[in-house]
Amino acid sequence: MKKILMLYLFALFSTATQAQMMFGNVDCGRWVKNQNAINKTWVAGFVSGLSLQYAAANPNARDPLGEITSFDQINVWLDNWCRDNPLKDASVGLYFLFEQLKKK
Repeated sequence: MKKILMLYLFALFSTATQAQMMFGNVDCGRWVKNQNAINKTWVAGFVSGLSLQYAAANPNARDPLGEITSFDQINVWLDNWCRDNPLKDASVGLYFLFEQLKKK
């Protein structure tokens, strides 16, 4: 529980409401080459931050992450997306994934 709280706090304070400010972004080249615990933690925090921001802006909307049954699904999806888009940042792919999940 403490780890989850820390991830939420990290996501809350490291994901700004404006795209100009982002800490620790992982580029796709680094993600494909090295999916270490630090990069996976960043991804978990970023996606959690997207979800929290969306819930705050849309309190009656369903949670798009409800479509996800394990964190591994996000990692595999991002791995495939980054292999197809090696010059982009992982955050771009995660935004894209989140938008796709919102439409389901």
